[in-house]
Amino acid sequence: MSDGRANMGGSPVPVLQQIRELLSIGRDPRDSREEFLDVYAFGLGEDAHTETMNALASHKAGEQHLFFLRDTEDLQEVFHRMIDESSTLGLCGVSLEFARAGDRERNPWEVTVTVTRPGRGQERCQGSLVSPHFVLSAAHCFTSTEQPGWLGVDIGPRDHRGVSGLFLHPEFSPGSRRHRGVPEFYDFAVALLELERPVGPSPGQR
Repeated sequence: MSDGRANMGGSPVPVLQQIRELLSIGRDPRDSREEFLDVYAFGLGEDAHTETMNALASHKAGEQHLFFLRDTEDLQEVFHRMIDESSTLGLCGVSLEFARAGDRERNPWEVTVTVTRPGRGQERCQGSLVSPHFVLSAAHCFTSTEQPGWLGVDIGPRDHRGVSGLFLHPEFSPGSRRHRGVPEFYDFAVALLELERPVGPSPGQR
């Protein structure tokens, strides 16, 4: 990360050369091994020197290795553009944190669970997607007599799922310690909701 001229830690060129030597890159003209090294260069500020930064970055067809940023706040969006999401979408918790990301992109695993009990109104709880088919929520949001048809899951503002099954932790029992002077006991307060239709692994995939 540099403006291409001032480097408080010294010039990166000798270090890059050491890395290339270590990986035997560029030694053999018959096999340059360039595919084994990716060097990303980040030019910061309006005075970033294009020629110097371009000389540092890797040059590969169809890939971007040189980025010019206004300030460090742009880094999060740049990292998102660099990551191959096809290999990371299965990692729970991957989210987009840059300034222009929407709520669903910032919190891709968060959902809202609505319980509509006939004649008794609605209640809402939060939950998290733990697989394409299941949502993890709090058991105290539900009762043992809850019907799956009374439940709905909202994933973002426009994506709604029905629920085909509700599974409360078998040891969840808020009143189980009253005989010991504990009015409400909330250990094991977890529940799984099985969705009628699976959810895709990205904010834009349904």
